[in-house]
Amino acid sequence: MNSCTLVELIEKRAGVGFPRIGASSSVSSAVTMMSVLGVSAMLVMREDGLLGGLFSDDELLAKVVAAGLDVQATPLSLVMNRGVRLVGPQVSVEQALEMLRLEGLNYAVVIEGAVVYGLLAMRDLVAEAVCAVETPPEVPSQTSPSGASQTEAQGPAS
Repeated sequence: MNSCTLVELIEKRAGVGFPRIGASSSVSSAVTMMSVLGVSAMLVMREDGLLGGLFSDDELLAKVVAAGLDVQATPLSLVMNRGVRLVGPQVSVEQALEMLRLEGLNYAVVIEGAVVYGLLAMRDLVAEAVCAVETPPEVPSQTSPSGASQTEAQGPAS
């Protein structure tokens, strides 16, 4: 399998970015932002700019809706998941998939020191792993001196 590192996967997705929101923001603000961006999770940042945790549709259902909390009045700091899986940027897609599978988690935060590279969902990792398996390596086309490709120069197969 042609595996890439997590930071390479994030670079491939350049422009996608990763959503983040302040820990003091309301659940309602997070849900609105998630809906607009079409994502199921976002990073929650502390007031000092460091990673505080993760808020996903799982937290919304289990910690907010099921508990009957007011989405307008509840800050993310009370319901975010602080037990997120942190992985280094040089970890391979396969390694990250195995970590998440073994731990029963859906998300990994790619981080090194205080630098957050991004948030990857299990489905992002699975999609990348499947593409790596399904995409054969490119074979350079060889051209004959006449300018025709090797297959054209040989004529049709019998």
